[in-house]
Amino acid sequence: MQKLALWSRAGDDFEVRRPGIICFVLGLTLALPAAAQTADGEIIEVLPPKEDGETDAPEENPGQDSDDSAEWDYSASSSGSWGNDGGAGSVQVGLRLGFGLPLGEASKNNDLGDGLIGQIPLWLDVGYKVSPKVLIGLYASVGFLIFESASAPGDSGCPDGADCSGTDVRLGAQLHYFTNPGGPTSFWLGGGFGYEWFSVSVESSDSQVRGFEYINGQLGLDFASGDNTAIGPFAAITVGQFDKFKASIANQSSDGDIEQTGMHQWLMLGIRGTTDL
Repeated sequence: MQKLALWSRAGDDFEVRRPGIICFVLGLTLALPAAAQTADGEIIEVLPPKEDGETDAPEENPGQDSDDSAEWDYSASSSGSWGNDGGAGSVQVGLRLGFGLPLGEASKNNDLGDGLIGQIPLWLDVGYKVSPKVLIGLYASVGFLIFESASAPGDSGCPDGADCSGTDVRLGAQLHYFTNPGGPTSFWLGGGFGYEWFSVSVESSDSQVRGFEYINGQLGLDFASGDNTAIGPFAAITVGQFDKFKASIANQSSDGDIEQTGMHQWLMLGIRGTTDL
């Protein structure tokens, strides 16, 4: 048989016997299929060498443009809101804490601030958003009174050694308007009306005056603190009039109308946190 060899050895010299075989081997190599089978039956994929700078590209879905998918991913990732964006139909709950300064008269020639430093209100808001910018709801506030110390008999305030306490309770309806719901910051305005109970207890005597809160004005600034939550400062001014009283001293009680009424106000400053449900 004729050997299919490229070289034959004669002594110490190599001699090319069949130079035409080189062309045969090169042609056979180019004609090989993309996959070759090993002796064990394993299929090995043979790929052509990559050109310089060529990299593997991720497979794209048929009919889908890569630019469109990138744009879709961006819009999906940015669909979340900064803060309270709750649209129409959402319920908002808020809680406020601050300080209330007494102004005006509790009754004719009787200043509300006599013997009183102020109050610390704990104020709850619950409202329904008829639109992203407009909320209607209710408010409830319990203010804990802070008294001055009366160092001498007849002075206004809490007598030395006496146990004094008091609350100012307010209930009513309100409306809020938001300028930029869902934004990183949103300025808001509000107004409302309601009823007020002002109660004081000194040792064994209790007294209470009550009446309408004709109007209150509010404003504030919300800073988004998370999804559908916000926090920020607020200010409010109330205008009311006490026209009823009730008193209990040494097991004797009386109640009736206040004949000479006066107008009083509370100026409140504090911080408010809200969430949309």
